[in-house]
Amino acid sequence: MIDPGLGILAVCAVGGVGVGVFVTDPMTAPPDALTTHGVLHVIFGASALVLLPAAALLITRSLARAHPAGSRDQAVLRGVALLPLAGLLLIWVPEVAGLIPTGGWPDRVLFLIYTVWVVVLARKA
Repeated sequence: MIDPGLGILAVCAVGGVGVGVFVTDPMTAPPDALTTHGVLHVIFGASALVLLPAAALLITRSLARAHPAGSRDQAVLRGVALLPLAGLLLIWVPEVAGLIPTGGWPDRVLFLIYTVWVVVLARKA
């Protein structure tokens, strides 16, 4: 049986591939002029952005259990488990709500935060 966190992470990986395959529409394009590939870019990207924090919590929690209770590695893993969720709530949600300007940079910062999670996880695993 596949771990739920790994299954969600696999969906995120498909989303990452979809973002690369389907080119986004220009930021200046009005909503009624969106192309099919532009809409698919948004769907794949949004699914990866939104689902990764859930995968991160499940995967990191599972790896943290493998370390001795109260150890430094376990504490680091428990802290880094929340990093993707914090990034989503502090960057992507305000962008979608119109509280911070769009333009692609919030999504890229969020992917950078997700990459930090991956690097720390790889070092502690």
